[in-house]
Order: sequence, then structure tokens, then C-alpha cells
Amino acid sequence: MDELNAPNSLPVFAKNTPQTILKPRIAQYWLLFFISVLSFFLSCRWHGIHSTFGLCLLSFGSILFCYAVLTICISKYYVAQNGLFLRQGPFSIRLKKIDYNDINKILIHQGAIQKRLRVGTLKIFTNTLTYTLKGIKNPHQIRELITRERVSYNERRSLMKNILS
Repeated sequence: MDELNAPNSLPVFAKNTPQTILKPRIAQYWLLFFISVLSFFLSCRWHGIHSTFGLCLLSFGSILFCYAVLTICISKYYVAQNGLFLRQGPFSIRLKKIDYNDINKILIHQGAIQKRLRVGTLKIFTNTLTYTLKGIKNPHQIRELITRERVSYNERRSLMKNILS
């Protein structure tokens, strides 16, 4: 048997390559939590829990706060061999797939406090849509990871085109 058809040889492309799972960090949302706590105290101080308006403010603020926490805790981003997969929000069932061929550029936004907390926002631009990944830990490393996976994906595609043609 020749080297390509040997039964004990390793495959050209590994089938079970590890994927990187990214989760948003809660530190990204420090301003949201600060405003929520401040509004809770102000609604209790000025309107009181015993008034109808105070109860409405408190319940509406609590629902928004719980939704924000659920969104942060449930959102996941996967960097895999064949693309980027996104699951955002507490009610999302499907994964959104971004092919590496569709990605035009990746921008990073970090404020002063975000730099101290080592989190940031990645904006991924495609031909049709812009995807925003908020609360990513070490965004510069993740951008480099996505770029490496993108280059690797393009190399695999060109190699397969050469093999098949």
C-alpha cells in the first residue's frame, strides 16, 4: 500500500478539532448594573414601594435587570474550524453561523474601564450584516484567533480545490 492509502495513517484534516467557546463577561455591563441599582434606590426614596408608580418602576426595572443578566449568562460564541457560531439572548434557540469567507473586517472597541477589566467589544463586519460580540475577555487575542482560523480555513479550501480539480 502506498502512503496515502495506508490504514494506520492520520487523516489530512482532523475531524475532532477543538472549538473555542467564548462567553460574555459581566464586567462589561458595569454601567447597566450601576444605573439599575441607582434607579432602584431613587424609586424607593422618592415614590416609595407603597405607591403605584413606585411599584411600577420597581417591577419594570427588575424585569429589565433580570433580562440583562439572562442575556449575559446565556449568550455564547463558538470559534470553530468552519466558522463562527453565535447564540445571543435568553430566547435564542438556533446558532447563527458566520462563514470565514463572509468576514470582511473585525474591529475592537474598548473604553478606559474596559481596558482595565480586560474586556471589550468585537464588531464583525460582513457584506450584509454587522455582528457585535460584547463582553469578550482579551479581545485582541480573540481577534487573532479568528484571523488564524480564517487563514487556516482558506488554506484548507484552496487545498481541497486543488485536490478535486
